[in-house]
Amino acid sequence: REWIRRFPHDVNARFNAAHHYQRLHSPVDSEQGTQPHTQAPEGAGSTASAASPVYTPAASPEVSAPTASAPELSAPSVSTPRTIHKLWDEVFLGAFRGDFTRVLHDSWIFMDLISHIQPEWITEDSHPLATIVTRRATALARTAEEFRYGGELLIHNRLS
Repeated sequence: REWIRRFPHDVNARFNAAHHYQRLHSPVDSEQGTQPHTQAPEGAGSTASAASPVYTPAASPEVSAPTASAPELSAPSVSTPRTIHKLWDEVFLGAFRGDFTRVLHDSWIFMDLISHIQPEWITEDSHPLATIVTRRATALARTAEEFRYGGELLIHNRLS
């Protein structure tokens, strides 16, 4: 959330690059002969605010299958940086009234998608958000995995 708030141009540039890459590499719908419909991502000059690319992240081997009482989270779309920021603002303000699993899921999908474009989060030691965590080579992928794991724990009532 803080990264999106303080450096929206960096986040939007990565999101737009990931969206563009996803559009170029989306499978063609065999029935319609077209790529799946996606909306343009938010960014410079764009007014889109809905979810963007259809995206399916790679499954992690340690993810357990959902039980009958635990819903399976699919990845129908990727939330925009603006949407992710808004969700976390609501969480931190105590105003969020939805399913927190969805916040973790949407954050996972968002971070996972942009980590495929540039897995490094912060690339310069002089960056204001540079820490041992944000400077690691796979920081975005690891953060995505942490969101995914948190969501899995919550689904199975193991998050404390």
